[in-house]
Formats: sequence, structure tokens, C-alpha cells
Amino acid sequence: MAAIPTDRNLPSKDRFQLKNMILGSLLTAEVKGGVHTVSEAEKQLENYVRDHQIVSPAIPFQTLVTDRRKEMDTARWVSIVNYPIFN
Repeated sequence: MAAIPTDRNLPSKDRFQLKNMILGSLLTAEVKGGVHTVSEAEKQLENYVRDHQIVSPAIPFQTLVTDRRKEMDTARWVSIVNYPIFN
């Protein structure tokens, strides 16, 4: 399953369905590094949510900031880890 953020509702057709995210907030963290670093940041956000007994309505997701095809040095990759939460 993949998600595409849009600023409007798109019509559902065949295999594609519209699913709106439940209103809430996002915990976000900007991460510099490769796949392992991003994975570790996601785990740390999960620990924070668990420690503070925060409810999450959806699975965490990542936003790539750096074009990884153009930048080969993983130390310079920038990603944003997003963790949906209820207020």
C-alpha cells in the first residue's frame, strides 16, 4: 500500500481508493543519514509515543527531502519522519 498526499479529494477508480487521514497532529523529526538512521529515528519516535501513552491513528511514514539519485553520500541525505498522533 502506498499513500500520496493531495490537497483535494480524488475520485476512486478500480484498484485505487480514497482514504482520508483522521484529523490529528504529526510528530515530525528531520533526520540526516541513510536508511538505518531513519529507521532508528522512527523507533525513537515510537518509544516517545509509548512512554507518553499517546494514541496513534495511523502508521508512521517518511518524506524524502533529498533526491537520492543525485546525492550518493548517505550522510547528506535528509528525510522527515512523520508519526501521526491524536491530540
